[in-house]
Amino acid sequence: MKKNKQTLNKRRVFLPLFVASFGLGLGILFSEFTKNDLDVFKAEGILWPSPPKLNEFFLIDKDNLPFTLDNLKGRWSIIFFGFANCPDICPSTLIEMSKAERKLRAMPEFGNSGQLIFVSVDPERDSPTVLKTYVSHFSSNLQAASGSQEELRILAKSVGAIFLKVDSHDDDHNHSYSVDHSAGIFFVSPDATLLSVLTPPIVDTTILDRMTNVLKAYQAFKP
Repeated sequence: MKKNKQTLNKRRVFLPLFVASFGLGLGILFSEFTKNDLDVFKAEGILWPSPPKLNEFFLIDKDNLPFTLDNLKGRWSIIFFGFANCPDICPSTLIEMSKAERKLRAMPEFGNSGQLIFVSVDPERDSPTVLKTYVSHFSSNLQAASGSQEELRILAKSVGAIFLKVDSHDDDHNHSYSVDHSAGIFFVSPDATLLSVLTPPIVDTTILDRMTNVLKAYQAFKP
């Protein structure tokens, strides 16, 4: 009986030590994993370990429906800021996003729920009707939205994008304007955090490569 008690006591001492040692070992392995992979992910443009969370905003989409932070939750989103009268960077970027769409949807995590979103920073001219017609030239699945200058700035600030209305005059001295804006695309996770920004040159393959790295980082480090 005494021997059994001694054996039991040894087990009681050994078990916590084993658990503690096992946990310490996992901690060391995980810290090494995160340290090594963090360097790789940072080199690939992943915003970790403190990706910014997007703030609440209110826009109107191409179907004249509210488009808010809730529309980004529970799915992956790739966002591009621009305007329908943009002469070059907007159409070229939207073409590349559309070219990447089929392979993006083949990724299980992105799938059919993932969103490609065009946010117009020219609400004066880009009504829902204009946006719906404009994005239909690139993809029937391309979402589009705009809103007040205040609400657009909230979203833009959340991801570090900028835009600025620039007055101009044509040869006949007619007043017009353009909009300077960030040319990157923004990768937003299902929990509405900004995980990466892809800057020009942007082509379909760079979009796919970045999305692949974003998904790896998210799976590795998500809570």
